[in-house]
Amino acid sequence: MKRGIDRLLSEGKGKQLMWLLLLSAGVVAVVLFISHVLFDKLKWQQVISVFLDPGCFNGSPEGSEWLLLPLAFFSLVILSGLMVSTFTNVVENISDSVRAGERRYKFKNHVLVIGAGKQLAPMLSALAGDERNIVVMSEARPDVDGNYTYYCGRRDSVADLRSARPANASIIYIIGEDNEPDHDARNLRAVDILKQLTADAEREIQCYMTLEDRTSSEVYEYLHLPVQGKLLLVDVINVYEYMAERLMVESDFLPTIKQGDSRRSHIMIYGTGKVAHNVANTAAHISHYVNYVESGVKTCITFVGCGMKRYMDSIIASRPSLFELSVYRYIDSDGKIEEHRPEKDFLDVEWEFVDTYDTSKLSRDMLRRICASSDEILTVVVAEENPAVATATALHLPREVYDSKIAVYLEESAEILELSRKTKMFGDITIFGAASVPLSDPLFRLRALRGQRVNFVYDQAYVKSGSIEEAWYRLSESDKYSSIYCAMAMPMRLRCYDMDGDRLPIYEAEHRRWMMSMLIMGYKPGERRDKVRFVHNDICPFDELEPEEQDKDKILIDAMPEILA
Repeated sequence: MKRGIDRLLSEGKGKQLMWLLLLSAGVVAVVLFISHVLFDKLKWQQVISVFLDPGCFNGSPEGSEWLLLPLAFFSLVILSGLMVSTFTNVVENISDSVRAGERRYKFKNHVLVIGAGKQLAPMLSALAGDERNIVVMSEARPDVDGNYTYYCGRRDSVADLRSARPANASIIYIIGEDNEPDHDARNLRAVDILKQLTADAEREIQCYMTLEDRTSSEVYEYLHLPVQGKLLLVDVINVYEYMAERLMVESDFLPTIKQGDSRRSHIMIYGTGKVAHNVANTAAHISHYVNYVESGVKTCITFVGCGMKRYMDSIIASRPSLFELSVYRYIDSDGKIEEHRPEKDFLDVEWEFVDTYDTSKLSRDMLRRICASSDEILTVVVAEENPAVATATALHLPREVYDSKIAVYLEESAEILELSRKTKMFGDITIFGAASVPLSDPLFRLRALRGQRVNFVYDQAYVKSGSIEEAWYRLSESDKYSSIYCAMAMPMRLRCYDMDGDRLPIYEAEHRRWMMSMLIMGYKPGERRDKVRFVHNDICPFDELEPEEQDKDKILIDAMPEILA
């Protein structure tokens, strides 16, 4: 009992005040009853006065002292002692619980962000001024400024997620934490829990979930089923692919090569991790130029890094159909070349894997040769995941390279590279990744919207669903990816192609983009279309397509202004 009283007085957040008030009210009621029975001259106002101010005891009616004296002492203990200290404890405990993220509120139409990873800061910046309440649930309080309410909780806990009232949220973001070995698995678990918790919501709830591992994204790219729940509408984003998209889609980082230009785009990627892989994937989706038809010029994507043979083998193993149809070369540290050429060569992207370090003679000579060539346009992406290595690589390139476009992936501090610009020695280096602030489209809205528009154009031509959202959320994840990749390539098309002239070259480029997307999503060519076996008969040159299949490319290209509006 003693322990219970001690906890009630020291740990409560308001309950103990109620007990003390009830106790006080009971004591006063007893005194009032006794005074009414035994003391006709003792008024109830005098009883209350003594309780509220023991100093009033001196003016008590004669004979009532023995009743009011204990009441005065009781008041001194309760009001002057316990009540004040208890109130102080309540305020401190509530304050502590808010800071610790233990308090919960009955929010409605709030933005629920689950996790405090690297996307959180730009998301909160984008939400500044939003009238909705913003709730961030994480296991540790985020070291991020912003107008939000912090909830301490695990995203794989049913009780913790339920306490955030997801069924009342207007939108949910599942971003997870940084440097988690099981990041993707826990995000997937959170989606499964949220599907259950939102099954009886009053309306549909948009949900964005991020992934980090390339293998996780591959599974979704192969998935022929929707992932949303009954009322939870889920879109899946690989965070590193998303960063690469911001660099290559929302800017003119990749070269603009127009009709009649015989040069090719050569993208050099330094790094052998998931950032490098996603940069290459994004470039392969976008880089489809008219001069492939005119003169057979292909975009070249080159990886540079130590241990490249193993990295190359892992990439080829993840995309066997793509590399079976692609030209690719392995260049060892001595410059010896092993080349693969397909029997049927109709893709417009080729690949190189150079097994060397960034400051080697082989690497530097290759860069100098590309810079000196009149047939190539060089862009360099430093995709090293160690920030110190990335910075050193970017600042130790041959001097000729700094006339080309260079981008560096950084998750944290970019001060050194920002300072390097002032030296005028390193050109204009672009920083992408979480260190790039402001980050365009940090809430993923534009990316999803353009994909939805692409799909709706196709839907209205062949399916005719009721609304753009209805058409989108009945799609499988693989079909969503295909629509998003289509939309990503369109800004470059507007720069490179003449929309007012003959559009056949643009239709043909869209087909090459579509083939690249299908191959990346696991399909291979065949005589018959079979989604179960990942076979598609339209993986072939544009002029071998049936006319009705060519029309599908035309419909999307002709709708580009509406899609990009």
